[in-house]
Order: sequence, then structure tokens, then C-alpha cells
Amino acid sequence: MVGVPTGTPEGVVRAIRVAESARFCRFHGDLKKEPSGEYSIEVSISPERNPLSGPPPRRYRVRLLIPERFPYAVAHAVPLDPALRWNPHQNGDWAEFGERANVMCPPRQSEVYLEELLLPYVRHAYHWISDALDGRLTSGDQRYEFPQLAIRGNGTKIYAEGGRSMLERVEGMEYGRAWLNRVSNDAVSAGLYRVVKVRRAGTDDDPGAWSSDMREGIFGKEEPSGWAAWAFAGDPVAARPHRPYVAWEDFSDHNQRNIVAALEDAAVFEHRLPVLLLAFAAPEYWGGSPDYVVWQAVHLEGFDPDIFVPPTKGFRPTTDPRRWPRFREFLRKNRNLRWLSCTDISREALLSRSASGVGRDLGRLRVAVLGVGAVGSVLARALSKLGLAHLLLVDKERLEPGNLVRHEGMAFQVERHKASSMAALLTPPQGEEPEGIDLDVVSEWPAVLDRIEGYDLVIDATGDNGVHELLSASPQLRNAALAWCYVKPGPDFGLLALRPPGSPLTLTEAEELLEKEFGEELRERFRADSGDGGRVVWPEPGCYHPTFSAPYHRLRMMCDAFLSTLLAWLEDGGDDGAATLFSQIVADGRLGVESRIEAQIRW
Repeated sequence: MVGVPTGTPEGVVRAIRVAESARFCRFHGDLKKEPSGEYSIEVSISPERNPLSGPPPRRYRVRLLIPERFPYAVAHAVPLDPALRWNPHQNGDWAEFGERANVMCPPRQSEVYLEELLLPYVRHAYHWISDALDGRLTSGDQRYEFPQLAIRGNGTKIYAEGGRSMLERVEGMEYGRAWLNRVSNDAVSAGLYRVVKVRRAGTDDDPGAWSSDMREGIFGKEEPSGWAAWAFAGDPVAARPHRPYVAWEDFSDHNQRNIVAALEDAAVFEHRLPVLLLAFAAPEYWGGSPDYVVWQAVHLEGFDPDIFVPPTKGFRPTTDPRRWPRFREFLRKNRNLRWLSCTDISREALLSRSASGVGRDLGRLRVAVLGVGAVGSVLARALSKLGLAHLLLVDKERLEPGNLVRHEGMAFQVERHKASSMAALLTPPQGEEPEGIDLDVVSEWPAVLDRIEGYDLVIDATGDNGVHELLSASPQLRNAALAWCYVKPGPDFGLLALRPPGSPLTLTEAEELLEKEFGEELRERFRADSGDGGRVVWPEPGCYHPTFSAPYHRLRMMCDAFLSTLLAWLEDGGDDGAATLFSQIVADGRLGVESRIEAQIRW
């Protein structure tokens, strides 16, 4: 039985007892308590199941590092035999464990079960080492993810804009100071700050300075706060220590000198923040060159101008401040890096999770939506999240109480114009604010046409044949892409027609081409009366009926289908016309509604 030191937490003792009963885990020696507070023990590990035939399985020797709070804190494994050195993306070499020891990243949370305690870590270590020996670890063509830093600061949070456009700027400037605004947010008591300016050290008139183009106040009311030092920290993939930075010594001498110069530049200002911003250059893929910036932030204790006052004796004022007693005391306080939460709010970062798959740059696309009813409002909200250059909404109707069950507008906006009210709800962080104009698309068509001329894409969500004809017949829109979409009550059917720039095709012609693809049964279903004489079937000119049946969740599903098809069309270049008929049906014996494409043509 493995011996354990007196006072060992019950969770750690129980983990050892469970692990020593497993056949694929053999401990060597007793459990020891390290100066770091962790408990360590060496163990031989093998596969969980031995093969019935063939050569015996490989066995490895590792050191397990178990925290006091285990299993509620993560354990680690250090390979001893074979003594492997990990690539940067395998979590690096930790100096505190010796030059030949390397910490493996722990298993995924989904692989860890509390009742098994250490066993998931043992299995993970065995597979990890086997993959390393067989050359199956992360290859250079896999996407890089910046390592997670242990947040140990005072709770302050920083919003900064990284991305591709920032890399060339920070590489050229190397270090300097950044101006931060404080954002009013009750959820962050220690303070939420946003970086709004980045400039070189020692100058107030910097032509190469960067200023944020993000709309002020988007995350809350802002007020000027102060200067913070910043420095370019290089590429963490290529540079040592190939792991998350934990101490001042992890920075190279060159980076240390730049950080000191940046601190000295920011310290002289009355309005300064005890924050050090670090710009890391990260690659998109492990084997690639750095192509975007990731900002991180460190809390500084005791940051004031006095740390740069040279001693009166024994040092020249021109010597390296790192040797001065006051600055050395400052470094002692900040040797262990206290990372703050730092979030990238660049356009690339904010849109990275949308994964729209659209090859063209949506940031340059100007889109107008005619008709901000049920369909138009849902499309408008979704489009506002795609980072468009501009979004224009056109509708003169007012929001009525009966609209609220399926409209994106809010109850407090009842009796207000749909277009301007909807635009007020959509506030993208960057780019122009969505605009709503309260014009009737039919009776005030010349004024509407004057506003939408020059837009890249015009979406007709009015369900009005008169608007379809106006769009088709306007030569001013010949160079714009047109999209017509409407739904039938239920919505049992939805139709989307897409016309590329330069095409003379009308919606009626697109419908006729699409109907040729219908089978007889589908044609009858599409043309059939809904069975409810009180419902109006779209599209009919001037059909604004607030009571036909179309619950929000089903309408939203249909609009999602419209938008997915539209984005796929744009990804394909948008050079050909396309028309698609969607349906929603209740499958026999199943709960819920199924949405599917019934017919689609391209020309």
C-alpha cells in the first residue's frame, strides 16, 4: 500500500487508493508533498486492456502532480521514461519541474468522471505518450488556439481589439502606451476597461498611432480612465518557454527591455493604470507564420513613477533600470504574473463564432430590407450579426399589439414605425448603425429608390406583388442583387428567389420556372386553400393581415432557411439566379416540425 504524508487531504488519499487498485497503474514509492503544495508520486502506466496475442504493450513511467483540492482542481502528469519534450501546442516545458520534465495538458473535461478520480488522467497520459512516440500529436495544419492563462489578478477585465490589422502596427511600434476608457458595468466591480488608443512611447503626436473605430458606449457608458503600458511580446509558438507565461523570467531579455521602456513611458502620467498590455503574435495554424494579434493583460502592484528614480549612489542614471533597487523591488512584487481577463473585441473575433462560411467580405456589403414585418424583422436581426457595412430597413407601417407574437419588436414600441423601431434595437459593435426609414415602399417609391440605389443587395420581405414589380422594372437596381421572400400561413411554405446583378428576371418568372419542378402532389399542396377562410394567403398586393396563423418559432425556422440559402448563394459567388421552395411539415409519429427544401432551381 502506498504511504501518504500526515495531513494529506481525503480527496487525494482516496484518489491514490482507487488508482492503486487498477491493473494499468503501478505506483513506485510513497506519496510526497512538494514545496509548491502539490502531492507527487511516480507511477508506471500501461494500456487498460492487454492484447491477447502479439508483443507485450509498452509501459511508461510518469510523475503525477496532484493538487490539494483534487478532484476539484486539475492534476498533471510529467513523463519520465521516455523523457519527451513537447512541442509548443502540447503545453510546453515548465522550468519549475526541471529541464527534462514536461507537463502534459490534462484530459478534456468530458473525459473526467469524479468517481474515477486519477484514472482518467492515467489513461490520458498513456494515450498522449503513445501518440507522441508514433508521431500522432497535433500537426502543423491544425488550427492554433492561444493557451488559456490562469487569471490571478484583481478581477479587472480588459476589452482590446486584436486581429490581423493590428499585427503590422504593433510589430513596428514594439512598445508604448495605450489609452483606456472605463466602461460602466455593475457586473464587473473591479472595473471593465476598453483600449481605445495605442501609440509609440515618448510622443503625443504619433502619425502611426491606432484608434479604435468601435462605437463608443456599445458595451456601456464610457469615461476616460488613463494610460497603460503595452509591449509586443512576439510569437509564443516559436519563442521559449513554449507554454503559458507564469513569471517575469519567462520573457526574453529583449522583451523585458521593451516592457521596462513602456512602463517608464506610462509612469510619468498622472492618469495611469496599473496594467501591462502584451500583444502576442499568433498563427492561424500551428505550422504557419504569425498573422494576427492576441492581447493579454497583467495587473501591476506598486506601479508609480518612484520605481524609475535612480539611486543616488552606486548607479548611473543611464544604466538598466532592472538593476536599480526600487525597480528590483517592483519586479519582486510582480515576479509571478497576475493575468487579468482580456477579451478580443476586434471585428474578426466578434464574428469568428458565426462560421457563416461566406467567402466574400460581408464587412463591405450594403444590404437594404424592404418590409419590416414578421419575416423582415427576423431577417434584420440575423443580418445585423454578420458584420455588414450597412443595413437599411424600409417600412412605413406601425407596430401593432397583434404583431408582437411573431415580430422582433418589443411591446414598448407599439404604435411606432416598424423600420425605425427595429433599427433602434440592432446595435452592432462596429460599422455604421442600422438605419430605419419610415417610407411606404409603393406610394413613396421614388424616395425609396433614391435611398436604396447603390446597395449591393436588396431583400424584398413585403409579400407585395406591387413591390416585386417595382424592383424588377427599376434600371437603377440593375447592378444590385435582389432577393424576394415570402411565406404562406402556417408557415406551410416559404419561397426565396435570388436574382444576380444584371439579370432581367422577375419574381413571377422565377416562380413559374420553379413550379415546373413541382410534382403534382406538391403543386396541389402549394396552391391549395389553407382550409381557414379567415386567413389570407400571401403574396397578395397590399396583404397586411395581422391575424393569420404563423407562430414565431415556425416563422423563425423559415427565415433561418432563407438566410442560410442566401449566404450559401453569396458564398458561391451570387452569379446565377436561384429559386427555392421550403416547406414545414409535421412528420408522422414525431414531435415538432420538420423544415425541408421541396424544390430548387438555378439558371
